[in-house]
Amino acid sequence: MFDLLFGKKKTVTNVDNVKASEEKDKSLDLSGDVGSIKTIFDEEEEKQKRLADKRNGKAQDTNKKKIKKTRKALIKMITVPKYVQDSIPYDKVFLNGIIKTKDDIYTKSYKITDTNFRTATQEVQNEIFFAYGELLNYFQPDVRPQFVIWSHKIDQDEFKREVLYQKKNDKFDVYREDLNNILKEKISEGQNSIVQDKYLIISVKAENVEIANGIFSRIDAEVSSKLKTITDYQTDPMELQERLELLYNIYNQDTDIKFFKKMNIDGKEARSFSIPWLLELGLTTKDVIGPNALTFERDYMRIGDKYARSLYLRNLPTELSAEIFTSISEIGCNCLTSVHYAPYRQDEAIKLVRNRMIDVSANVAQSAQRLAKQGLTTEFISPDLQEEKEGADSVYKDLTVRDQKAFLMAVTVTIFADDLEELNKYTEIAMNKAGDQLCTLAKLTEQQEKGLNTTLPLGVKEIYADRFMNTVSAALFLPFSSQELIQKGGNYYGINETSHNMIMYNRLRGQNSNGLILGMSGSGKSFAAKAEMTQVFLKDPTNEIFVIDPQAEYAPLANALGGEVIRITPGSSNHINPFDLDITADEKDGDDPITVKSNYICSIFESAIGGRNGLNTIQVTIIDRCVRLIYEDYIAEMTRRNVAIDEKNEEIERYNRHNPDNEKPLKPRETIDTTICPTMTEFYELIKRQPEPEAEYIALAIEKYCIGNFRTFSYQTNVNTNSRFTVYDISAIKAGSGMGEMGMQVCLNDIWNRTIRNKGKCRTFIYIDELYMITQSESCARFLMYVFKQIRKYGGVPTGMTQNCEDLLTNRESRGIFNNCSFIMMMNQSLEDRMQIGSLLHLSESQLGFIKNADSGHGLLYTGKSIVPFANIYPRDNELYTLLSTNPNDIKKVLAKQELEKEQTIEEKSA
Repeated sequence: MFDLLFGKKKTVTNVDNVKASEEKDKSLDLSGDVGSIKTIFDEEEEKQKRLADKRNGKAQDTNKKKIKKTRKALIKMITVPKYVQDSIPYDKVFLNGIIKTKDDIYTKSYKITDTNFRTATQEVQNEIFFAYGELLNYFQPDVRPQFVIWSHKIDQDEFKREVLYQKKNDKFDVYREDLNNILKEKISEGQNSIVQDKYLIISVKAENVEIANGIFSRIDAEVSSKLKTITDYQTDPMELQERLELLYNIYNQDTDIKFFKKMNIDGKEARSFSIPWLLELGLTTKDVIGPNALTFERDYMRIGDKYARSLYLRNLPTELSAEIFTSISEIGCNCLTSVHYAPYRQDEAIKLVRNRMIDVSANVAQSAQRLAKQGLTTEFISPDLQEEKEGADSVYKDLTVRDQKAFLMAVTVTIFADDLEELNKYTEIAMNKAGDQLCTLAKLTEQQEKGLNTTLPLGVKEIYADRFMNTVSAALFLPFSSQELIQKGGNYYGINETSHNMIMYNRLRGQNSNGLILGMSGSGKSFAAKAEMTQVFLKDPTNEIFVIDPQAEYAPLANALGGEVIRITPGSSNHINPFDLDITADEKDGDDPITVKSNYICSIFESAIGGRNGLNTIQVTIIDRCVRLIYEDYIAEMTRRNVAIDEKNEEIERYNRHNPDNEKPLKPRETIDTTICPTMTEFYELIKRQPEPEAEYIALAIEKYCIGNFRTFSYQTNVNTNSRFTVYDISAIKAGSGMGEMGMQVCLNDIWNRTIRNKGKCRTFIYIDELYMITQSESCARFLMYVFKQIRKYGGVPTGMTQNCEDLLTNRESRGIFNNCSFIMMMNQSLEDRMQIGSLLHLSESQLGFIKNADSGHGLLYTGKSIVPFANIYPRDNELYTLLSTNPNDIKKVLAKQELEKEQTIEEKSA
C-alpha cells in the first residue's frame, strides 16, 4: 500500500522528490515557496500613482539601489518550482478543514447543490439571480469568494455496477437483461459519463488560524442561510479529507487508485489515508495529493500522463446571458471552471469611480474645446466618449444610490485531456462556447502554472485578468444550471429533459416514501407505475408488492413475475374480511388499534351509506360502540395467547442463561388470527340489537352488504398468499353501488395488516390505482391519510395513481395526502389540474409547460426539493415493453400467451 500511494516520483524537471518537513502538531506545515499575496488595492493605488506621475510629468526614479532591489524581487517572484510539492499552492492544512494558502490567507470550501435555473420562469430566474447578488454583496475585501465547477468523467464500470441489475440465476433474469439493455442504451446517450460538482471557496485574511476559525464560525451559518434561499438545501463546510480528496482527483486523473480506501486486514480496519499515519511516516499531504510530474509548456501543461491547458476570459460584451459561466463548463470533458470575486471597500470603489468620472469629464471638456476651435458644437463629441461618460455616471449611481457593490472579477478555465490533439479539440469547443456569448476565452501564455493554481478550488488567484463590475454584472456569472437525480440504489425514471442525463432516484432516501402518479388517460401513468414495480421486484428479493387494481391492468405483470391475482367478484370464492384486526399498537403515537379500526369501519360504511355527506354524529357513535363490543372476545383471546407465549419465552430465556451452548427459538407473539376475527354479518346482527332508531337505519342501509346480494365481504378471510407480488383485481365490483369504494378499502385494510406483519422483515410497496375513489368522503380519506402518515414506520411505501388531481383534492384529508407525498410523478394534465398542481407545488409556468400537451411518458418528477422534467420511453421491440403496456390489445396478447404457456406446462407435467 505504501508503494502504491507514495512510491512515485514527483518532479517538475525530472529531479528526484525529496521529503518535505511537516510540523507534528494540529496544523501541518507544507514545503514550497508559494510567494506572497498582493492585494487588489495595492495594485490599484500603484496604478493611480503611475497615472498621476504621468500627468504631473514626473520621471521615474532611476536610483540604482532601487533598481537592484526590484530586480531581486522579480528574480524571487519568477523562481521555477523545483518539486511538484512546490507548485501546489498552499502552506498548511488544519484538521477542521481550513487550508492556509499564502500569507495570512485561510480558506474553507463548501460543496453546493445545484438548482433548476434553466427551466425556471423569468420570475424565478430573477429571484435566483437577485439572491445570488445578495450572496455576493455579503462578502468583504478580506472575505472573498471563489466559485468552481468541477466537470469530470465518472468510472463507467463502477457506474454500470451501481445501475445495472445483477443476475440472480432465476427465471426473472430475462427481465433483468431487458432492463439492462434499456439502461445501457441510456448510459451511452447524453452526458451520463460527465458529472458536475460545484463548490464555493471562501478566503479570509487573518493573523492566525484561531482568528480565521472564529470568522468562519460566523460565515458558515450566514452563507449556508443565503445559499438555502437559492438551492433549498443546507450547505455544510467540507472536511479536510474531502478537500484533499478533491485535489487528489484533479491532480491524478491518470490513475485509478482511489484517494481513500478502507480494508479489513487480520480483523483490523486499515485506511489508505489518515493524518496521524502521515506524521508517523514523515510525509506531507502534498506527497499524497500531488501527481507524478508537472511540466509547464508555453500554452499547455503535462500533469502526470495527462495534458491540460488553462484559459482566461478576456473580453466581455455589453450584454451577457446569465448562463455564460455554466455554459463554458459543459464541453464534454474533464475541466475546472472558476470565477474569483474580489470585493472593493465601498468608499474605495466610489473614490475610484469618481476619479474615473473626473478623467472622462476632462476628456469630454478637452474634446469640446477642440471642437469649438473648429467652430463645431458638442453634438460632434465622439459617441464612444459620451457612452463612456454615461457608463461612469451609471456605475456611480449603482454604488451610491442602488445599494450595489463593486468587484474585480476573473474567470479561468483549465481543460484536461488524454493527448494534445484532444486538448486542442476541447479548447476549441470551450472557445466557441464563449464565442456564442460574444466573449473571448484566450489561452494563457507562459502562465499555465498560475492559471492552474487560480482555477483550483483553493481560493488562490495568481492571474490578474480582472474586470471591474457592479453586483448586477458580477451576478451574471452564477454557477447554477439544472438539478440532477442520480442516487445510489435508485430506480430508473427516464431521462432528464434538461441535461439528457439518466434519472436514478431512490424513494427510500426522500423525506418520506409516499408517492403519487398523476396523469390524464393515455399519459403513461400506469406504465410508469408498472415500470417501478418491476424494478422494485427485480432489485431486492425481499420486497413485497401489493396492487389494488380497479381496471384489470396488472394481471399480466403479476403472472410474469410469479405473483398472484386475487379476483374479488360478487359470488366469488375469494373472501377478504374487513374486520381482520392486527392488535399491534403504535408505540410512538399511542394509537389504539380498536380506535383505528372504528374509524376504518366508519369509512367503509360511509362510502356505502352516506356518500359525500358522510355519517352523522349519532351514527358514528353507534358504529364506534359496536366495534368495541364486537372485538371484546377477540382481544381477550389474543391477550390470553400472548400471556402464555410470554411465559414460555421467559422459561426459554432462563434455560438459555443456564445453558449458554444451547439456544431455543423464542415463540413470536401473535398479533392477528383471521380465523377468529368477527365478520360483517356478526356486526350487522350487533347493530340490529342497538336501541337507537339510527341503529335500525344503519342496519337497513348495510343489509345488502352483510346478508344481501353484495355480501362479498361478509365472510372470514380465506385468501392467504405468500406471493411477493399480489394483485387485488376488483374490476368486477363496479363503482356507484358502493361496492367499488368498499372493495378498495377492504383490500387496503388487508394490505395494511400485511404491512404491519412485515415490519422489520421486508419493505412493503403498495400501489392504489384510481386513488380518487377512496378520497371522496372525509372518513375514507381520513383512513387513507392515516395509512400514508403511519406506514413508513412499518417499512411501507405507498403510491396512489389517479387521472384528475382535482378529484383527489375534494376535502382537507385528501389534500393532506397530497401534501404528505415527497414523490410525485406528473404526466399530461388538463388546464384545471395544472393550475391546482402549480399552486400546491409552487411550480413555474415553464415547469408546468412540461405537463401541458405532453406526449405519453413525458412529465415532471417532484421529489420534495427537486423538480426535474423527464422522458420515460421504453423501446417497443423490448419484451418488457409489451409486459408493461396498458394498451388493451397488448394486455390481451400477453394474457393469451401466458394462458397458453400455463396449459403447456400442465400437459408436460401430466405427461
